[in-house]
Amino acid sequence: SLTVLETIFRSESPQMQLLRAYEHVTDALQRRPDDPALHTELLALSAEMDRSDGWAAEANAKAILTRLGITNFDDRVGTLSGGQRKRVALARAL
Repeated sequence: SLTVLETIFRSESPQMQLLRAYEHVTDALQRRPDDPALHTELLALSAEMDRSDGWAAEANAKAILTRLGITNFDDRVGTLSGGQRKRVALARAL
């Protein structure tokens, strides 16, 4: 089962999609550091992260979770109570 924070990052919101794309490219660059296409894509994604304030996505997600009473972001969702799971789902939707 995923952690609370991993579950939030699986959201289909544009900001989370951008963050996942950025992480995917940075992971690919670790495997292929000389790939010019990856460098170009990383620059474009970085610029989009700047424009959309994507760098604050994790902090925003944690703030929403905290306001909903979820503070252990590394807990596995499968170990949470039903009410806590509903709050994680709500945070994911936000």
